[in-house]
Amino acid sequence: MEDEKKFEDRKEIRKEEEEARAIKRAEQQKVKEEQAKLAEIEKKKKEEQEAAEKKILRCQTATLSVLRVLQKLSNASPDNFTDLKSELAAVLKTELPDTGAQQEILQAEADRVLEYAQQYVEQVSEQNKKLEEEKAEKMKKIQNASKFAMEIIEGLEELIRAAEMTSMAVMQSAQPLAGVVGKSNDEITKVTGAIEDAGRKAMVACSACADFISSKRPAIEFAPDQLKMKAKQVLSIAQPRIQTATMQTATEIRRATDIKKQMYTKMAAKNQMAKKASVFSKYDKDGDDCLNRDEVLAYAKGEFKFEIGPACLERVFNLLTKDEGIKQSEFHLLRSAVGIARHEAQDVEKKEKLAKRGDVVKEKKTSILDELNQAKIALDGLAEDIKIAEAAAEKLAKQGAALAVKELIEKTSAVQAGLEPTRKTLAVVKDQIKLILDQCDEFPELVELKGNIAGIGGRAQLYDMRFQKALMIASMGKQMALCKQFAEYEVVRMEVAVTLRSVMEATGGTADKLFDTICPNATDRIAKSDISEYLTTHNNTIQAANLNKLFDSAIVEKDDDAPGTIGRTDFERMVRVFYKVVKEIVLSDNLKIETSKQLRRMEIGEVLEVHEGPVLDASVKVFRVRGKTLRDGQTGWVTIAGNQGVTFLMPGGNMFKVVKPVPITAELENEDGQTPLRELRESEILEVLEWDRTSNTVTRIKAKVQGDGLQGWVTIGNGTGNVFLEAA
Repeated sequence: MEDEKKFEDRKEIRKEEEEARAIKRAEQQKVKEEQAKLAEIEKKKKEEQEAAEKKILRCQTATLSVLRVLQKLSNASPDNFTDLKSELAAVLKTELPDTGAQQEILQAEADRVLEYAQQYVEQVSEQNKKLEEEKAEKMKKIQNASKFAMEIIEGLEELIRAAEMTSMAVMQSAQPLAGVVGKSNDEITKVTGAIEDAGRKAMVACSACADFISSKRPAIEFAPDQLKMKAKQVLSIAQPRIQTATMQTATEIRRATDIKKQMYTKMAAKNQMAKKASVFSKYDKDGDDCLNRDEVLAYAKGEFKFEIGPACLERVFNLLTKDEGIKQSEFHLLRSAVGIARHEAQDVEKKEKLAKRGDVVKEKKTSILDELNQAKIALDGLAEDIKIAEAAAEKLAKQGAALAVKELIEKTSAVQAGLEPTRKTLAVVKDQIKLILDQCDEFPELVELKGNIAGIGGRAQLYDMRFQKALMIASMGKQMALCKQFAEYEVVRMEVAVTLRSVMEATGGTADKLFDTICPNATDRIAKSDISEYLTTHNNTIQAANLNKLFDSAIVEKDDDAPGTIGRTDFERMVRVFYKVVKEIVLSDNLKIETSKQLRRMEIGEVLEVHEGPVLDASVKVFRVRGKTLRDGQTGWVTIAGNQGVTFLMPGGNMFKVVKPVPITAELENEDGQTPLRELRESEILEVLEWDRTSNTVTRIKAKVQGDGLQGWVTIGNGTGNVFLEAA
């Protein structure tokens, strides 16, 4: 029993051991399976990583392929553009789908580079085409230049031959001069005259050669090198030939001139001797071939207007002769002796006058010093007045921009009135200094006073400059006030003009029919109520205050029987519209730009009086106006502003500013021969009343001067570069 129990225990133990081993094996198997799973996962991960890396590498390769082709395309030329374009299409088809997230970016970049390359290639092709055309044109010019150069060479040869022939003619004309000795004066004159005539022709021919070379040298320089060398060879031969012909001609002319001069010298000497003999005979009353004392006295008085004294007469006779008379051979010495005697007498008279002049100079010096002192005292008194004037002008300049128009005009007028006494005093002092200088010029002995005069004159000049500056500031203040006033009036006038013209054109009419449309029947004047009624009829209005202001300023031609009304001329001035050119623009003959013909270009600053518009040109969507140019009176259409925002015309031109002093006259005709009403000063403002032309180059306006109301005709410019008025 015990053995069975042991056996059972051992069997139980073996069973437990067997179960333990089975469990261990199962655990080991489970570990192996887990390890196998882990290995499979690791393998799969590795395969996925390799696939991802391969995809990334492919993406990079594809991207680089596309970028490489784009790089090549960005440097495309007309020769390889077609091939590169095909290559790009192929690479985009095969590589672009593999570029991943970069696909859209690369596609956009490809489109951009292709468009750029297309434009660049087209531009280069166009440039190459132009270069070819320029090359062809250059070749044509060279051919023409070659032909022209040959013509020049041939023409030069003809001129040189003509010069040489005329030079030979001079030499032939000069042959008779070889036997000039014994020839009469008439024969010499005839021969030398013929030489001079032939010489003039020869010199003209030689000069023509030189002028021809000078004028045609640039054309020769432009010729091809081979022809240029030939031309230079011709010139190197031609110039010595021209010089030789010129020198030969000049030599013969000079020889003829010398001979003629010798002939005239001999003739003059002969005539002089004959004249002396005639004068001697005239005073040799007794005919004894000698001049006695009475005859010498008569000679001195008759020929020299000099009465010779007894002592001087005796001295002359003692000097010239020991006989009782002066012979004809000594007559020339008598002339010199009488001249010396007259000069000595004049010296004595001059010394006497100088002695008397000394007293006059002393009196004049005292007078001038007194006048200088008075001028100095006057200048001392002006010093404070000038300071006050400058202070007033500077104060006005600082306050001007902030003042109302009426107040600015009042203050400006007050400053100008305050400057008037100073102006008058300064003018008197300047005139006084000028008078003193004139007196010093009469007396050279007072030259030492000019230093003092210059000092006082310089001081007066300085005061005048300071005063003129103050006066200019005051004048500018007044002009600024007038500009403000006129600008305010123009705003109101333009509002009324544009409103009335718009209503008229909207109903199918034109601005030149406005007066007849608004004017009541059987009248020739328009009242404010007529304008208001016309606008009300067409559902439009204008403020009564604006009409009042406009009527007050617009009436030039008044009618006492109809107060508060305006006539046709005033009304048409009131509704006129002007535009000023601010950028060069074409004047054309039609509203539609596409079908219009260009009349001319309008320059900056030109003025156009509008007859119609603005009207829309629907084909290009811009507004245009029809009007008449102030410069030459041409009528046409002009664009106000382009469809890209460029402005060509701006409202303006009804007001002009004086930029250079110019006379204003009563009549339209040019101011020559007219007495001007006055001289307009720089910066004065003019309102245009009407305008006309007196020639193809001169335009004149009838204007009203702002500030004093003066009306007259003024020239805008004289057509030779002088401009007197500019549109403001």
